[in-house]
Amino acid sequence: MPRELGLCEYEPGSEGEVVATLTSPSIVSFEPLDSVWTVEALLDAVAEAACRGECQALIDTGALVTGLTNQEVAEHLLGHRRRIDGNMPVTLPDSIEGVVFIEEDGAKRILNRQTREVGKLADSGVPIGARFCFYDQIHTTGMDIQHRLDAVAALTLGKDMVWRDFAQGAYRMRGIGRGQRICLYIIPEIEELISRDMGQACLTQLPNFSTLGNRHKGVLDAVACWLLCQSMRTEKTQYAMLQLQNLANIWRRSSMDVIMGDYEAMAGMRPDTLDRVQVYKEPIDFKVSSKVPEMDTIGASAERRISEARRFVRDEDLPELEEIRGNMARLAEAGEAEETQGERGLETEQQREQEQERQQEVEEEGQREQEIQIEKFVDLMHCRDHEEPVPWDVDSLAASEDSTPKQFYQAQDFRLWKRQPLKSLPQEALLSRNWFDPQWSGFRRVKNVYMQLEWVADKSRVKRSSSDLALSRAEEHEMHRKLHLIWDILSRADSTREDFHGAIAPKWRYTAGSEEGQAAQSAGPAPVDFVPPEGRIGDVEILRLLQASFDWDPAFHSVKAAMAVLHSGGSDEAAAAVARSSAGAVAGLDYVEACRLLRAAYFRPKDEGRGFVVLSLAEAETLRRIMHCRGGRPLLPQHPETSVALRCVMSNHMIFDESEGFSAGPKFQTSAMHQVARFLDCQTFYREPELSVPWFCLSCFF
Repeated sequence: MPRELGLCEYEPGSEGEVVATLTSPSIVSFEPLDSVWTVEALLDAVAEAACRGECQALIDTGALVTGLTNQEVAEHLLGHRRRIDGNMPVTLPDSIEGVVFIEEDGAKRILNRQTREVGKLADSGVPIGARFCFYDQIHTTGMDIQHRLDAVAALTLGKDMVWRDFAQGAYRMRGIGRGQRICLYIIPEIEELISRDMGQACLTQLPNFSTLGNRHKGVLDAVACWLLCQSMRTEKTQYAMLQLQNLANIWRRSSMDVIMGDYEAMAGMRPDTLDRVQVYKEPIDFKVSSKVPEMDTIGASAERRISEARRFVRDEDLPELEEIRGNMARLAEAGEAEETQGERGLETEQQREQEQERQQEVEEEGQREQEIQIEKFVDLMHCRDHEEPVPWDVDSLAASEDSTPKQFYQAQDFRLWKRQPLKSLPQEALLSRNWFDPQWSGFRRVKNVYMQLEWVADKSRVKRSSSDLALSRAEEHEMHRKLHLIWDILSRADSTREDFHGAIAPKWRYTAGSEEGQAAQSAGPAPVDFVPPEGRIGDVEILRLLQASFDWDPAFHSVKAAMAVLHSGGSDEAAAAVARSSAGAVAGLDYVEACRLLRAAYFRPKDEGRGFVVLSLAEAETLRRIMHCRGGRPLLPQHPETSVALRCVMSNHMIFDESEGFSAGPKFQTSAMHQVARFLDCQTFYREPELSVPWFCLSCFF
């Protein structure tokens, strides 16, 4: 503290109590991390400890969690986001209903596990025992959140931490030592720094921390010693700066007395008074040296300042000046100059490495820009002509099966100006001209997709499609290439990873051509002759194959039903009969049967005669009013076989309203049309089961 403020008084015993608490093996444990640790690995380790009931909070005093916002950390712990490698992270146990985190402004928030919504902690009904808390490094001081009485917190250590940071973070657990405990997560870099300081202090070196258990008293003492050494280094720098401040206060005090006693003379611009005003200003030098400047020691800097302000020092202040000089000398004797030079060299090396990393990132970014053509959005003159809605007769919904009402058109023909249409969209996907008119020219803004009409022109003509999946020759090659890889994985389910690593090469060859690339160039329907791999897979492997191929509907994961489909020729009724009569074990499946099974129409049920139309909001509003006016009568009294339903794309394709006698289509077809509507709405966030369905609509590849 500055000399003018006196001495700082500490509460007797408080510091000793903190040290005794944070070095007690009954209160503090530790967990060494692997040498190849990452942020995601750290969060996974915390989640695993929580699953064992050994962690209810993460206090990141070491600032190890980087690259993620506090909310993203909460999402990672609850499994709401994937890892960088695409895999799902280790999640907190099901007993945890929410994760508490702190926003930048200090507001306490909680991410609910079920609803995935973020709300205020004060308004949350999640009990204390069912929540997990995350403290980022900024909010490990002065932030209080209530924890259960026996809670355990994971606490990280960083290279720039001092004892105060450690104690402040640990005492976020207000009941520490009285039921609440701490587990230190120590990365290898920190373990190396601790060992280095222990060696410099000539203390007993500890072996690898991972070999000492998780409650070794020596490790906790070593951590405390290292943090106190860090505090000494920091306080040494602060003490040196304090001496410079006390030194400047000597002539600033005398200057203040002159200025306050002669302030009226300032109007006359007395040079001595103006010079004394300048001592309160810190000079800023904008000169750039032509060579690397040499840093002054603290003593040289102090002597330079004394010589510049010597005329402002009073005789009665000379003893204080000499005392400060003595403090500077003791700092120099303690080896300040050598340590400062070493720290400066370390900082220079770090700056050089950071500069090399930045330069490498710039070069890689330039290469990516050359390899990938980035489409840049520019402000275009979007046309707004002829956008008035065009009315149409509701009786046109009773059109014959082989004709489409003029107000609708195939989604396959939808395209933006000067763009290519999406010819691979299914036939039953339709668009309203009031949503987007294909006759428009110029740049147009596409409306959002809110409502989709499920339309059956004649219920008597609706029939379930029995056609298996048809593939072109190129698609056939792609199917066999990927299915062979899956077959190889399934047939080696009991092998070790080392055996599997080099066994991906196909064991079959195409007889239709010598190169896969030549076969892929042909789009004709000619069949592909190949030599299938040998062997059969059992019911466990068949189940895994079904789960991987048809993840959008668990109803297709029945091995018995799948084998019934294979033996019944694909008919749903025959498959059901065979499934009911089958009581024995599954005999297995060979490669050819697997190909035929995966292409069966049973797994992609579709109704012929059923359409799905993307409507404008005005059309959906009018149709809903007509359905309300009809009451319990059919939508078209002259055509009672016509039925419709309005589905909301934004509400998980929920049916808003339906006409009398309406019956929904099969789940695969309605799900596919829902994802097609979301695709037209330019939505980008899809779960894996949601991606599988439109994949079959946009491409036939497995």
